[in-house]
Amino acid sequence: MTANVTRLSGDDWEAWANRLLSHHYGPTDYQRVPAKDRGDGGIEGFCLSKREAFQCYGCEEPISVEERFKKQRVKMTADIKKFVDNKLVLQRLFGPLKMKRWVFFVPHFDSKEIVAHAARKTQEVIDAGLPYVDDDFYVVVCQETDFAVARDQLINATSQGLKFTTASITTEDVKAWTQSNDVLLGVLKGKIDKLPT
Repeated sequence: MTANVTRLSGDDWEAWANRLLSHHYGPTDYQRVPAKDRGDGGIEGFCLSKREAFQCYGCEEPISVEERFKKQRVKMTADIKKFVDNKLVLQRLFGPLKMKRWVFFVPHFDSKEIVAHAARKTQEVIDAGLPYVDDDFYVVVCQETDFAVARDQLINATSQGLKFTTASITTEDVKAWTQSNDVLLGVLKGKIDKLPT
C-alpha cells in the first residue's frame, strides 16, 4: 500500500525540523549545526539540557511503507557512521556534554523495523566508546506528530501559515490518482455525505 500524504522532504524538511525543535526546546537550548562550512558532522543540531543530538531526514513522498523503511534505514546507517567517524568535529561541538540520545527525526515512520534498526545502531555507537556518548545512550526515532503542540503553535504564529513549494497538479494527475485510489475516494465521499451543508 502506498501512503498518499504530502510531506516535506530534503532541505525543506530540514529547515522546518530545525524551526520546530528550536521552538519546542527554546532557541537557547536547541543548538542548530549548519552544514555549509564543511558539513554538519552528521547532526542537524542538539539540545543542551536533554543532551540529545538530532539528525533530520525527509524522503520524497508518496511511497510505500517498505520503501520508506528502506530509505530511512539507509540514511540512519550512513549518519550513525558519521556520528562515530566525526569524533574530532563532534567533540568540539559538544564540548563537555555527553549525548544521551541520537534522534532520527523524520516527518513520518510506520515500520517497527526502523525502531529495531535503531536498537542495533545503539549498540554500534556504544561499542565505539566515544567520549561524547553517555552510559545510557540510545538511538531513537521521532516523527513530526511527536512535536504536535510546537508544530501547531508555529503554524498559527503567523497569518501566512506554513509556506513551501509544490509541483503543479494536472487534470491527468488527478485522474490517475482517482483511478488508483477508488477505495479512498469511497471513504471520503461517505464522510463528506455526513457533513452538514
